[in-house]
Amino acid sequence: MWDANNKASSWANQVSCTGPGCQGGGSKWKTPRHAYPQVNFSRAPFSPNAGQNVQFTDATIFSDGSSLHTWLWNFGDGTSNSSQRNPLHNFAMSGIKNVNLMTTDSDRYVCALSKPVGVQEKVPWWREIAPR
Repeated sequence: MWDANNKASSWANQVSCTGPGCQGGGSKWKTPRHAYPQVNFSRAPFSPNAGQNVQFTDATIFSDGSSLHTWLWNFGDGTSNSSQRNPLHNFAMSGIKNVNLMTTDSDRYVCALSKPVGVQEKVPWWREIAPR
């Protein structure tokens, strides 16, 4: 293994392995069958108000070698999670919420991404009254 300056990496001299790419009790490297999911998502509206529905849209790229994808959303407000691909969520309180999406493919390759969502104060209710 060489770096961008064509220098040998110390990684090439590793004699033990830890983590998901290992097998044989940490003595052998195991090449994954395919790429891990590349997690991403968007939301609309981008800066929601408290009490407003927010549509989350999954944009994860899964490898061609995987199937049976699953999603687990944590909205960071302690109210609920979702296993839908594109869930709709309503934040009751304002503040910064760290929304986390964890995806898994059929080979149990798991990746996650967390993004902050700034939830604004609830828009006040008002009505206009004609003068008397």
